[in-house]
This record gives sequence, C-alpha cells and structure tokens, in this order.
Amino acid sequence: MSPPRARAVLDASGALASEGPAGAVVWWSVTKPAIAAAALRLVAQRRLALDAPLAGEAFTLRQLLAHRAGLGDCGPLPAYREAVARGDPPWTFAEMRARIEAAHPPRPPGSPFAYSNLGYALVGRLVTEASGLPLGAALAELVLDPLGVTDARFAETDADLAATVFPPPAGYHPGHVHHGVLVGPAASAARVVRGIADGAALPPDLAAAMRAPEPVETGPLPGRPWAEPGYGLGLMAGVTADPRTGARLSVLGHSAGGPGSVGAVYHAPATGRTAAVFAPGLDEGAVEHAALAALLDGA
Repeated sequence: MSPPRARAVLDASGALASEGPAGAVVWWSVTKPAIAAAALRLVAQRRLALDAPLAGEAFTLRQLLAHRAGLGDCGPLPAYREAVARGDPPWTFAEMRARIEAAHPPRPPGSPFAYSNLGYALVGRLVTEASGLPLGAALAELVLDPLGVTDARFAETDADLAATVFPPPAGYHPGHVHHGVLVGPAASAARVVRGIADGAALPPDLAAAMRAPEPVETGPLPGRPWAEPGYGLGLMAGVTADPRTGARLSVLGHSAGGPGSVGAVYHAPATGRTAAVFAPGLDEGAVEHAALAALLDGA
C-alpha cells in the first residue's frame, strides 16, 4: 500500500484539485525559490546587486543562487549528521561555514554546479541585511504576501515542525536547515512556485534570469525523471521524461527532502499546470514522478 501523500494540482486557470492529508507540510528546499525570489526583488529595488562580488567575498549573488559560487555543503559532513542525530543545538552560520570549508575548501567562483545549503544560508543573511527584517518576515513581505499566500510561515521552533502532517523526528530544530524552512499546505507551495515561475513578483528581466537553466553536470539520476537536469536562480529547471510513455516536459520548481518527508513542487509552462506532492520517507524520485504524472495528466 502506498504511503499517504499531501497533493495539490493547479490547472491552467489556477483552479485547485487536492487530495491526501490536509494541513501544513515541511517545504524543506522548496524554501529556496522563495529565498531567491526575495533576493531578486531586493535586486529590483537596488538594495542588492546581482553581479558584483559580495563584500569580502569573491563570488556574486547570481553565483550563489545558481549553486556555482564554489561553496560546499553541510549534508555530506559526518559531524553535521551526528550533531543532528544527537539533538545538538543547530550550528551557527560561522561554525557551519568553518566546518564545511575545513572539509571541502572553496573552489573558484563560477565552478561547475555544486548544491550548497551554505550558499543559500548566505543569501538568507543578505536578504535579512538588505531588507532590515528577520528572514521569515522578509519572505512574507517580499514573496508570500504579493502572491496572496497567507497560510505559510517560517518555522522558528521544533514545535512548528512537529505540528506538520509528516513531521521530522521529535526535537528536530528548523535551525538545522541553515537557510531556514517554510511550512504550509501543499496547495500553498504550488501557488508560490507557480507565481515565482510565472514571474509574478519580479521585473521581466529578473524573472527570465531566474527561469533560465544552466545544465547540471551530475550525469544520470537513477530513479528520478530528469532527462536534462538544469538549475536557474533558485529554480530547478530542466526537461523531464515520463517513464510510462517517454513524454518529455520542461518544468520549473524544486524538489525537497529532510528528516521524515520529501516533496516535489513543479510548474509546467507548456500545460499551465502546477503540482505539489509531499510524502513521508526518503524517496525524492517517487514524489517527482507523481508530480510529473499530475502535470502531464492534469489529474
């Protein structure tokens, strides 16, 4: 028997059909498109620069958003996984960066794609500094409110995560997700990704830059539907292939995974549909396939 899923599908008109458990789910890395959109809104307001090196750094905001700043990630570090398993307090940004760079010295900016939660933690700090708001308030003001999404929120405590449909283990603190994490219904995740993919909150040039993918040089992804994986500025953007029929479809959105659950939220410009699927477990490929099926079938 398949595990329960929180699922929401928006058709081309924006009408919603959903099934599975109601209530909030943890968005995990679906938070990244919201952080990226907030940063780009601040670029549009000339409070951040997209292509100038950051103060004291060699890389740019564009490179951070595209995972091409040469930074490493906390996920592969045994010390990080052990700290989470013990229930230690989350590392500070400075500690996280020092530990990552000790294990994986930074590469030159503009290096090939390397997924980095550290990079997005740094983007979150830039958003906070430029907006003068805590990150959760900045995401609400710059992204969620303009898209009409009022039932998603930035998780601040382990209780915020424990109240979700597929919660992480007891005591898991959202600070272990170093760029922060949003929680909310699957339908709201679909609306946020759809609005960002449609460029609703950004000037046309920045919306186009966000959607434009660079190839991800990872090779085949076993068990996942990506035929041509790519990444824009905060959006996974590439071509998927349906294993049932071979049908190919270009999509924009993001996948997600953390302790207790996985998710996939994607918009298909060709069909106008958006699908969000969240489920318990660790299988990102399964929720990606389910989202792709909904985008192709509209059901």
